[in-house]
Order: sequence, then structure tokens, then C-alpha cells
Amino acid sequence: MNLRTTAILKAVIEEYVKNAEPVGSKTVASKYNFGVSPATIRNEMALLEQLGFIASPHTSAGRIPMEKAYRFYVNTIIDESLSDFEEEFLQLSSYLEPESFRRIIEKVSREVSSYTHYASIAIIAADGRDAVELVHLIRVSNREILCVVLMESKKTISFSTETTIAIPKEDLEKLSQLLTEKLKGIKSFNIEDTEIEYAEYSEEIKKIVGSIAVQAAENCDMDIIVEGASNLFDLPEFHDHNKAREIIRIFNEQQVLCKMFRKPGKNEITIKIGSENEIGEFKGMTTMYRTFDFNTRGMISFGVAGPLRMNYRKVLASMRDVDKLMHEMLRIL
Repeated sequence: MNLRTTAILKAVIEEYVKNAEPVGSKTVASKYNFGVSPATIRNEMALLEQLGFIASPHTSAGRIPMEKAYRFYVNTIIDESLSDFEEEFLQLSSYLEPESFRRIIEKVSREVSSYTHYASIAIIAADGRDAVELVHLIRVSNREILCVVLMESKKTISFSTETTIAIPKEDLEKLSQLLTEKLKGIKSFNIEDTEIEYAEYSEEIKKIVGSIAVQAAENCDMDIIVEGASNLFDLPEFHDHNKAREIIRIFNEQQVLCKMFRKPGKNEITIKIGSENEIGEFKGMTTMYRTFDFNTRGMISFGVAGPLRMNYRKVLASMRDVDKLMHEMLRIL
């Protein structure tokens, strides 16, 4: 896309974020000085629609952004500037008073939720740094195996799983050695992202590693803080009662929240838009999160959940403030 088309897409997104109403070419022409006629803007919007960035809901003359538009916005436009949010809203000094670690996280969560008017989620995993020491697979029956995982903390996790094919005892021993070799030293939160190649039993290994990740997460000592979930229901996207009930259910399920927010990003803020989220009604939302390793205190995943029509600039600015605060806490705590 050329610069003008990109600027028009940005205008459509930001108008829709503000008003939750389909955006027409007349609105764009009157509010933004592109130096071209409304007819030209109409043609540019028609092109954006053909490319799948915007669409017309029902019979409305206006257009709304699609997931593809938000992803383009985040990946390209959002990096231009955060000049609207130059001042830090989290004043670091006020959060570094001598109070409990959890109290600080609660305070940050409330501030972020209040500032963004979305839901904030913090997951504190006291033993999220616990790592795998040994994996042992034991044949129980023809297709059932018992998986025993010894963690570095000496905690033992065991569970049964069924394979799609029968695995001979000697192959189970080889798989045990392979899993131990590949997973040894891997932290609880990183297990699911570990790829292990073994052509003959690739599906079985993928399933076992996934199960180990789930079991390790479930056995972590976790504390979950959710602030501002009710903020979402002030937004038109969440007026549907069935959708609201599903979101409330998710916010009350520790395992589901952990699956969504506990994965470490690559030392950066992770943004998942719409279908990039794995679970339920969150497929129609946007989530941002960042994971921090607090050494002996464990790991913290901090995130924000809101509509696709999220104020990305504002939320990203708040997440960057959280990032600065957490790094300062890591330095002094």
C-alpha cells in the first residue's frame, strides 16, 4: 500500500476505535486533511475492502476494520510514535515503597485497568522457575502409558495418557531418554514451546510434551489477579449476554487464564489479535501480555484483555510503563 492508503486505513481504525460506528468516506474526508476529494477516498477505501482490511457490516455505508487491519496497524503504524502518551502514568517511585510483592502487583493491575478501561490480568507463579529434571515413561497397557516427571525442586508429577499406536517397551525407554535430554533444565512456563523431533512417534511426543506442560502449570503455586473485568461490559461488543457469561467464566478459570497468559514472550510485549487467541470468546478480542522472571520470587505474566477495537496506542503505552516498572523492581527487589 502507498502512504495515502495506509494513512486512510489508520484513520478508519482510529475513528472506529473512538466511536464503535462504521466509518464512511465523508467522515474521513471531513476530519482528516488528505488533500484529495471524497471520491478519491472512496476509491481508496474500496481498495482496502478488496484487500480484506475493512468490510461493510450489513447495509451500512460505512466500513469497519477487520483483524487483518488491526494486525497491520500494530505491526507498522503503531511503531511510528507513541507521542500521545509521552508522560508515564505509572510514577515509579510510588510503586517502590516497602510493601508486599503481591500488593504492588495488585496496585499496578488496578491502575492499568482504570487507565485503559479494559481488564488486566496478573499471574504470579511462585515456582514458575521450577525446571524438569527427568522424564520417565512406563507402559501400563497396550496404548496407555504413565508419564512420571521429576522437577528440580524434587516435586514429582505423574499422569496417564493414551497413545494412538502401541509403543514397544524398548522404544518407551528411548523416548524417556530423549524427553529427559531435551526437557532437562527447561522451566515450567517454557515446556510447551520446546520442539522435539522424532519421526516415528512425532504425534505421540507432541501430545506428551503438551501434557507435561499442562500438568507442570497446574502444579505450580499460582496467584491470579484480575482487575476491571466488568469494564468490558460497558463496551458495545460485550452487550450480548451469552458472550458476557463466557468471558466471566474464563476469568474465573485459573487453568484457562494460565494457558492464555503464562507463555513467555521473546523478551517483549506479545500482542494477540482475534483468532490469534486460542480460547473461546477471546478469539474475538485482543490480548497483550509480557512475562517477567523475578529470580527467587518466581515469574509474573502481566496482561490486558479488551475488544478488537482496542485503543492500541494507549494499551501499549501502559504496557511499556509496566515493563519499565517491572525492570526497576527486578533491579532492587
